[in-house]
Amino acid sequence: MVWARKAWLRLQTLFWRRRVAEQLDDELQFHLEQQIAENVAAGMSEEEARLAAVRIFGNTTALKEETRDTWGWITLEQIAQDLRYGLRSLRKSPLFTVVAVLTLAFGIGANTAIFSLIDQVLLQLLPVKHPEQLVLVAERGIRFGDSWGDNDISYPMYRDFRDGNQVFSGMFCRYPTSVSLGYGDRTEQVTAELVSGSYFPVLGVTAVIGRTVTPDDDRVPGGHPVAMLSHSFWQSRFSSDPSIVGKQIFINGYSFTVIGVSQGGFDGVEVGYKSKLFIPMMMQAQMTPLSDRLEERSLSWVTAFGRLKPGVTIAQAKASLQPLMHNILEVEVQEPTLQHYSDYDRAQFLKNSIDILPGSQGWSGLREHMQTPLWLLAALSGAVLLLACANLANLLLARATTREREMAVRLAIGAGRRRIIRLLLVESLALAVIGTAVGLGLAFLADHVLLATYFPADSAGDFPISSVPDMRVLVFALGMMLLTALVFGLAPAVQGSQAEIAPTLKDRAGSVAGGRQVLLRKLLVSGQMALALLLLIGATLFLKTLANLENSGPGFSTEHLMAFTVNPSLNGYVDDRAKDFFRRLAEDLQTLPSVSSVGLSTIPILQGRGWSNPVIAEGYSADPGQEQPAICDMISPKLFATLGVPIVAGRDFTVLDTRPVAIINETLARKYFAGRNPVGLHIGMVDDRTAAPDTLNLEIIGVVKDLKYKNLRDPAPPQAYFPYWRDEKARFMTFYLRTRVDPQQLTQAVREQVRRLDPNVSVVDLRTVDEQIGRSLKTERLVAGLSVVFGALATALAVIGLYGVMAYIVARRRREIGIRVALGALQGDVLWMVMRQVVLLSGAGLAIGALLAFALGSLIRSQLYGLQPHDPFTFVSAVLVLAVAAGMAGLIPSWRASRIDPMQSLRSE
Repeated sequence: MVWARKAWLRLQTLFWRRRVAEQLDDELQFHLEQQIAENVAAGMSEEEARLAAVRIFGNTTALKEETRDTWGWITLEQIAQDLRYGLRSLRKSPLFTVVAVLTLAFGIGANTAIFSLIDQVLLQLLPVKHPEQLVLVAERGIRFGDSWGDNDISYPMYRDFRDGNQVFSGMFCRYPTSVSLGYGDRTEQVTAELVSGSYFPVLGVTAVIGRTVTPDDDRVPGGHPVAMLSHSFWQSRFSSDPSIVGKQIFINGYSFTVIGVSQGGFDGVEVGYKSKLFIPMMMQAQMTPLSDRLEERSLSWVTAFGRLKPGVTIAQAKASLQPLMHNILEVEVQEPTLQHYSDYDRAQFLKNSIDILPGSQGWSGLREHMQTPLWLLAALSGAVLLLACANLANLLLARATTREREMAVRLAIGAGRRRIIRLLLVESLALAVIGTAVGLGLAFLADHVLLATYFPADSAGDFPISSVPDMRVLVFALGMMLLTALVFGLAPAVQGSQAEIAPTLKDRAGSVAGGRQVLLRKLLVSGQMALALLLLIGATLFLKTLANLENSGPGFSTEHLMAFTVNPSLNGYVDDRAKDFFRRLAEDLQTLPSVSSVGLSTIPILQGRGWSNPVIAEGYSADPGQEQPAICDMISPKLFATLGVPIVAGRDFTVLDTRPVAIINETLARKYFAGRNPVGLHIGMVDDRTAAPDTLNLEIIGVVKDLKYKNLRDPAPPQAYFPYWRDEKARFMTFYLRTRVDPQQLTQAVREQVRRLDPNVSVVDLRTVDEQIGRSLKTERLVAGLSVVFGALATALAVIGLYGVMAYIVARRRREIGIRVALGALQGDVLWMVMRQVVLLSGAGLAIGALLAFALGSLIRSQLYGLQPHDPFTFVSAVLVLAVAAGMAGLIPSWRASRIDPMQSLRSE
């Protein structure tokens, strides 16, 4: 057990080093006194005995050092000494410490804040069992019928894959929807997910109370009125009441039994969509009124996932499922709904293929939308961190110059160069630790502001994204801390260890500047200027993009315009009853004295939604395989008058329009009726779900001016409008109100009008159109705002770095400048001598930065609107701004140099 005793002694010397040192002192003192006593007993006097004992023991300090060396942990002890000395040194230079810590905090804080968002939106895996085994199953190729998304498939196709595959240990499907939830005296519209019975078993998600949805809950259409609550919704809506299990709630007017609450942290498989209820897929007809999709092969609406069997790769799964996919297509091509298509179209349909995508992160439209902007912001914040490191390296190089004598003394008394490097690196690490701690606080505040900006207050709770850093973010910050300490501390540490002993210990304050240190600092400044220009150009481009989008407008006036959506079908309104509800509500709203006009639209404008349907046009012949898509909408009379969109030909709808009629926009008219007056001609809707031949049965009665539809970026697509009362399955409607006063004043009145008609119908998305446009531009605002902050920070860091280098050069050349003035140099000559270096340093940096911006411009082309990435005005304005800032930074040390008194300068030498 000798090894155990040695290990115990080593641990004691590590954690209780002071106590062990005191024991060593006591032991040495004991032996010394024992030797003195022996000498006295041998006949020596007290003084002679003490001197003799000291001679025998020798240098007690050296003995202590040798003994401590046998304890081990010498390196740790030296690092601790270096750390204590470094902290004292930083405390003695408060201005340097504050500037260095804040510089580093801004750099690390910006990167940590962006990484926190990237991690939660783009990188985190689903909180389920073995998420790496999950894959998403999708169909690629031509589709007939309606599709809710590129990765969706029909429920019958999901069922075929589930029952016929050999590569999955299990499959499930899901569909997100909104439902009307009633419990107690409160009715509200909430997010929900229709899930197959295999959803929770395949994911490995359990219930904290009650049970999950199982395959037995998903067998008979309409026969399983049970629901499961998400953990977060159980806490917020039901106050974590455990007795809710077994109770009745009302969903879309139907009585459901609560069977359980899901495990904490799980809100579904889609980031950005927080499911509050999980309902068996067989209840689809009750949850999505006026549609029965479970047997429709022409409707692609469910997202299907599979869990790979152990040892099966994605490539193997795709190869195994393709023959099954072909068999499914062979069955579907015989469907009656496909018989009226040409042989060419059906042959193309049979070429469809299966696609298997990684599903460990689930699926997210938010992820798809935010991926490019977040990585772009990560690149910008990384450039800021590089600038911060360069600035700190410059500061530390200047600090190393002032400590040359200290380092020379250390080397003269025996310190090794490696020990000097370690001392300076430990000081850099101490700065990095403090800067990282402050940066984490800034990152938390920045994420809080970003989330409040990106996710509106009325919907922030629906997004499972937090500003509180988790362990992954802390590990990232730790890695950034170590990396930055190495990047900005290594060069100054090596430079500090190379001090020459003899020349440094002599007085050399008046030597002429030069050498590798000055060259390195100049290179760092030029690099800072290049990065600052790159960020400044990017900030200008994104700012102009935002301005262009805001100025482009939706194609109508948004002043005093309000919108909201109702979905009475969730409360049992169907067909004529729903249409009557819309009509009565429009009439009631029109009676409000502050409302000048009311219009209705099935598809809300500028919310990213759309109803695309192929059309045929009278007198227009399409090539084989050519699609003729149009964005369609069901609207009311006076919608265009309410929006302020002029009808350029023909007329608006009226309640007397009982025959099939349509209004088209200018883009559709130009595309399909070029050179003709479309009013009085006909179009037809292609219905992929029926075998009936396409007919030109819709008479065009008007042409309306183009307006933006899904967002402000995309140009107006071909659009066709129809009267909403001809919709066979009217379910929801968006109301637009043109008001005579501030629309915000009518919020309560609008809710009251809806409540009077039916208190159970929820008002959703009640806001002004200006607010909606602001929300549609939230990504552009986020990128523009942060790029401006990063650009300003980069400019400040570059200017500070340039000022520091020039001030350092002037201080080093003080004697030389004094001699020049004494020999007759004028103030202007001295001023230009210094400013010439400013011009050279900044000019080199600006040239490199402009070349980088030109080379990298194509990477951000997709994020711009209304301008090119190589916009000359942007480049010139950014160069001018940075050049002026650099000139002002260099002018201060230049002016000081021109004011040097030669007598004082030479006397001080």
